[in-house]
Amino acid sequence: MADDVDWFGVRIGKSGGLPNPIHLLNDGSALSEIDVEYVLGYSHGDLHVDNIVVPLIDGRPDFSQIRLIDLSGYSSSAPLSRDVATLLLSLILPTVRAKASSSGDMPALVRVLIDSDLSHADLDGSAIAQSVHRVRAAVTRELDNELKRIFQLQYLLSLLAQAIIYTSYSNVGEVGRRWYFGLSLEVVRKVNEMVDFDSE
Repeated sequence: MADDVDWFGVRIGKSGGLPNPIHLLNDGSALSEIDVEYVLGYSHGDLHVDNIVVPLIDGRPDFSQIRLIDLSGYSSSAPLSRDVATLLLSLILPTVRAKASSSGDMPALVRVLIDSDLSHADLDGSAIAQSVHRVRAAVTRELDNELKRIFQLQYLLSLLAQAIIYTSYSNVGEVGRRWYFGLSLEVVRKVNEMVDFDSE
């Protein structure tokens, strides 16, 4: 995770390697010359699981009465993928903490977060993977193919940004922070497949 490394020597596609995700906002970075179309609209701005309140009626959750709280980051014209990425990474946080503490690997979780093909029959059967799958399916269900393509790239870039933010969280531990950095590299790999970075 050294911040003085611009490129990692991992060969994929036509690229000579993967750019360091932490440097992608720098002038001259792999993404600096790429124009990205994106879908915008009403965005919560910090949509994580602790900002979603579901009341209990007679001891049962009443999902028709969901409330979103902490709207300080709300915008009427923000990238809509930001909320999806923020929600999904907060949803998997307990799993990452548990797996990181046991040094378990989570390739299925990485795959379900980044893969645009939501028809996998071999998805991890865990409740968390199913939840991620359902959120992503609900978001893209009504989009035509062109909007799905636009949204997938936008979502990946939002996921990348959020994964980098998670590398700064002390409550995931060193192994967890490395996992989120590894996730950001996998997201960069997927973005590279879509836009073909120019390598050095």
